[in-house]
Amino acid sequence: TFHFTLTFGNNSQNEVDNGILYDVLPYNGDSLGSKFGGYYDLKEMSVDYKSAPLALTAQKKAGIIAWYTTNPDVRGMEYAGLSSVTDWKPLTAKINGSTIQISGFPDSSQNITAIKYASVLGGSESIRITFTCLDKKQGNSSQKVGDTYINRFFENSDNQVAPVVSNAVKVQVVDRHISGNVWLDKDRNNVCTTDD
Repeated sequence: TFHFTLTFGNNSQNEVDNGILYDVLPYNGDSLGSKFGGYYDLKEMSVDYKSAPLALTAQKKAGIIAWYTTNPDVRGMEYAGLSSVTDWKPLTAKINGSTIQISGFPDSSQNITAIKYASVLGGSESIRITFTCLDKKQGNSSQKVGDTYINRFFENSDNQVAPVVSNAVKVQVVDRHISGNVWLDKDRNNVCTTDD
């Protein structure tokens, strides 16, 4: 399992009206440099509105706010191309406190190529979007040390002059293992005893 988080912020005092964010998910050979074995399933998407109370209030009144596509043609597209895609399928949004959980991904989400998300933002507000992905083995290929997933999004709104391109975020698989004696230190004395 791995996660990546993207932040969408409004540094002005003006509200972002009818903002649309597009995220083309990492794929082998993308222009950002993603390179990995096997494939991954997009399991969960959550949007943190702790720093965006006005936007959260607006989202509570909104209808469908998230969609996905499996269209392979979106790979390599930027905002202008993505905004012309018509085969978006709706996702379900559930508000829990200041977080919106997005669900409804197909059982085998490895074919999801992009996410579309609608949100307003008040002046000086920001949201954090976290994707949770699950590594899947494909044949003899799976995640390996050094595999790299790089992601970014495109955003535009009714009152912006031009689309915004986020910074790229990177997740890299590292080598980890546990060795030696592992025990539950019930008395927390840092000594492995028969009572632990």
